[in-house]
Amino acid sequence: MTTITLENILDTANEAYQCRELRINEPLEQGERGDGLADFLANELRESCEGMRGEALCDTAIHAVTTAINQLEEVRLALWAL
Repeated sequence: MTTITLENILDTANEAYQCRELRINEPLEQGERGDGLADFLANELRESCEGMRGEALCDTAIHAVTTAINQLEEVRLALWAL
């Protein structure tokens, strides 16, 4: 069984987001990707998962993305209410 690493998480996110064009898996400065959401995902995953390995790493990454989805949904609903 392969141990999941932060690199695996970032590579998977990069593959899934905009056809690998936004370099989520590269350690770029904020704004260099040209997409604020890609920057957010890269930074959130790195900060949330730094130093972790295996199942805990994957669970943490999923939790970080789920939290972001929930926050975005709250903003979307607030905008619909305008």
